[in-house]
Amino acid sequence: MASNMMLDGYIVESVNDNKKDGGQSATVGQPVPLTMPEPRPAPPSNDSNQEVPAKSEPVSMPVPLPTGVPAPPPAQPGAAGILEETVVEEKKTALRRSTTSSSSSSNSSSRDNKEKPTDYENIEFEVKDEEVISHDPILSRDVNALSYFVEEHGSLKPDYYVTLRGTHTEKRTRVVRRDGRDRIETYTVTIVDFEFSIDISSHLKKAKPIVYTVADHVPAFRGGMRMATEPNGPTRIESRRMVTSDEQDIQESWEQETESVGRPPWISRPRDGGRSDEEAYVGLANKPLASGRSVEEWLTDYIRSRRVVKDFKVTKSVYGWNTLSLSTSLTELVEAAGYRNTHPTGHISVEFTQSSKCVHIRSPNFVSKIFSSKLYIFLTCLILVFPFLWLWRRFWPGAGGKWAVMGTAFPIKHWELVRGTTPGETVEAAQVRLGGKDLVPAGERMKRLRVTPEGVWILRGTHESEWFREWQESILAAVKTGTKSEWLHKMKLQTEEERVNDIANNLDHV
Repeated sequence: MASNMMLDGYIVESVNDNKKDGGQSATVGQPVPLTMPEPRPAPPSNDSNQEVPAKSEPVSMPVPLPTGVPAPPPAQPGAAGILEETVVEEKKTALRRSTTSSSSSSNSSSRDNKEKPTDYENIEFEVKDEEVISHDPILSRDVNALSYFVEEHGSLKPDYYVTLRGTHTEKRTRVVRRDGRDRIETYTVTIVDFEFSIDISSHLKKAKPIVYTVADHVPAFRGGMRMATEPNGPTRIESRRMVTSDEQDIQESWEQETESVGRPPWISRPRDGGRSDEEAYVGLANKPLASGRSVEEWLTDYIRSRRVVKDFKVTKSVYGWNTLSLSTSLTELVEAAGYRNTHPTGHISVEFTQSSKCVHIRSPNFVSKIFSSKLYIFLTCLILVFPFLWLWRRFWPGAGGKWAVMGTAFPIKHWELVRGTTPGETVEAAQVRLGGKDLVPAGERMKRLRVTPEGVWILRGTHESEWFREWQESILAAVKTGTKSEWLHKMKLQTEEERVNDIANNLDHV
């Protein structure tokens, strides 16, 4: 069996002969140069002074082969042309495959970019006073970019911690010399007795935050410069009912109370003026997306607005703990450490702090940037421009607009339905159904389980009392030793006997 192959302009024939013993041998012939065309003479030119160089085809150098190998028969005329055409066709086929693969890759990349465009990752923003602020123009024209930015920054878990501080004042005297005479002057100084913070961020639920919207009947900023409601469903900004100053004050007081008692931020004030569940709202009626509009519709409402100075606010809230009651308990714990005995007039402060409180998306124009910069506000006040800008944004129709209708919530503890529960089921029936296993310890049943028309609910997460018991010894030790540090670590309160033993142990190295 013989086959031809090409080696740099030469045809080489391979011959395989079957041996009698079943083996095979191969002989490679001597290279035979292909017939190359002779250079064509240059055509005659009318200009006798102009010389046209003759064109010649490139000639490949022969490749030496081992000696003693028989040469193949002469190549048939036109064999080189056939091989060249084959090579050209193979190149065309490879080019088509490359184009198809490139097109497919381009389409796939296009799909990926559609899901998460690169431009969205390069949106400019800055952080001021624990608030994310962006004036990027793409957020005022592209609802997908706005949705991506809100989700990206609204879902970042904030830092949450409590700071305990004890101070007292002392009156001191000093001698001052005035007009050539020495006088005794009395002054007051504030002494810090202890100060430390405890991080609570680890107790926040690790899952994605809960996205919520404000109910239509709740006063909120809905595109105007005053709070408004939409009792009849979605309407234009001008048609939304503006609330009175008294209604706005009542709503702001309700929001402050909601934060202090740990109520979910989307729970609205009862219309009859009653009080809702102070610990955590239970039941399927607890729907975070309470607005008649979806989140995307509110974002579209912001983008379509022609107002000059616009501000879309996304509030970030930590809820679940009654910080008002917990602050009272921490104050009593500090007093139990004997702080009032040493400093009867001392002042104890307990403050819960949350970082990254909200996200602001504002218009990209320069006037809007003035309201975002304290420096610009100060400079424009010096030239008496800012007061007029403030009045113009506040009262001129179509000048300013605020949106504060949505947010993200991070629970420390929350209610969820017991697995497999049914309407009307009792706690005892749920325990029997789950194999007789107690859902919670008997001492915590009242605060951990609730029976509603939907079934049995269980409280998940860290309770205030659990955290308090975990840190009470460390807080007592820090107050007694007058600890002043940024973060408090777990400490053990030593007894008098342990303290004496530590003193004695210090002598062991003598």
